[in-house]
Amino acid sequence: TNFAGKINASPFNSKILLEGPLKKYAPGKSSSSYILSYKNSYLNRSAPIVYPYVNDGVLPFSFSDLYAKASFVGSEGSNVSVYGFNYRDNVDFPQSTSYSWVSNGLGTKFLLLPDNSKTIIDGSITYSDYYIEQLEQDNKPRRSGINGFNVNLNFTNFQREADELKYGIE
Repeated sequence: TNFAGKINASPFNSKILLEGPLKKYAPGKSSSSYILSYKNSYLNRSAPIVYPYVNDGVLPFSFSDLYAKASFVGSEGSNVSVYGFNYRDNVDFPQSTSYSWVSNGLGTKFLLLPDNSKTIIDGSITYSDYYIEQLEQDNKPRRSGINGFNVNLNFTNFQREADELKYGIE
């Protein structure tokens, strides 16, 4: 496959998507690829021009989304993907309340096919973080957040022709 991209712009938002190989696929060889996506809104800045008759042209919404992923495939079928994201959303009501949300995360997912083994190993490692803030007229911020970490490891052992044993930990 080749490098590809897409760019889109409107009065309300813009998007860009890029993807392609880091190392092209060839039979019996390893390969790798990536994808990168970014979206951004500007409705809060374009609304006074496009919608001056709605709320005096004030539409207080905005967001930005960033996502990236890299994938690696070994010559024997093992593979690893690594990804990350950052999503931001905002609402800013004039002379009232403002809200801000942020979500971040990263992780990896993998499948290992060890040479001369009857066992397949797959799993993932992930981390996510979510945060929200509310700001009122009194300028006292109200905040809340949560984050989490997860590790998952699974084994599939092929015993005989139709028998398999699966086990794992999380």
